[in-house]
Amino acid sequence: MKFVVFIFFFISLNHQFIFISCFLSSAKECNTSLDGSYQIENGPCNIPVLTEPISQREFLDKYAYTSPVIFRFSEQETSKNEIFKQKCQLDNLKQEYGEKYVTVSSANTYSYKRYSMKLSDYLENYIIPFDKNINKPELKYGNETWYFFGENNFTEWKPLFDLYSKPIYQLPGHTHAYSFGIARFYTGVPFHFHGPVFAETLVGRKRWFLYPPNEAPNFDPDKSTLHWFSEEYPKLPLNKKPLECILNPLEVIYFPDKWMHATLNLDNVVFISTFLSP
Repeated sequence: MKFVVFIFFFISLNHQFIFISCFLSSAKECNTSLDGSYQIENGPCNIPVLTEPISQREFLDKYAYTSPVIFRFSEQETSKNEIFKQKCQLDNLKQEYGEKYVTVSSANTYSYKRYSMKLSDYLENYIIPFDKNINKPELKYGNETWYFFGENNFTEWKPLFDLYSKPIYQLPGHTHAYSFGIARFYTGVPFHFHGPVFAETLVGRKRWFLYPPNEAPNFDPDKSTLHWFSEEYPKLPLNKKPLECILNPLEVIYFPDKWMHATLNLDNVVFISTFLSP
């Protein structure tokens, strides 16, 4: 059975925030010559990257159960989702689905709180008006950042999802379920794990951090990814650094079951994931 999950993030504007001008291991020191946004938006890519399709057999042998991989294919290969990408632009989503109600949940590792709002209100108040050149990175706790997850009528969104061509690779004995989301820049989901998944953005860039199963980093599940990136990431020795990469629109990341991962949105993003479940 195919079903759909939607995720929508926003940041409450009613709380005090902290501008971040740099990221160092000591919070008492700051190199003011380097803006924090530079370090957020520039990083290594140490995850295997494929630029050409591989066979299903090769996917199963090399990646499906043991390693994350990024599919960074040519425009010719990704053009099948170009119409879907255009429909997922924020103005188009607002026009087509703005009157639909979504239920938002807190965006810490374990979601606790929920409430309902129109998609148009979410976009107009928490996403579209904000400019990275004006609104600098800010530290927020997970319970100050919200998302919508899984409480939506699939039939309302079916015309949009019928346009999406999911990744061609499969896991034997698994079915797929979509997860769709919209998020503001510099938000993200703290470290967590679940089953195997393909994930990509249609709008904006997303930075991924991953650890193999049973190698969880030091993190506070109630703090945001931005907290972890500013407080813990700079202190990590080289042998404790995560696998990581920045993905552009229509680039796909896959990782196997139970891999710990966190995300940090570098732009306002629209994204979709294909979860694989036995």
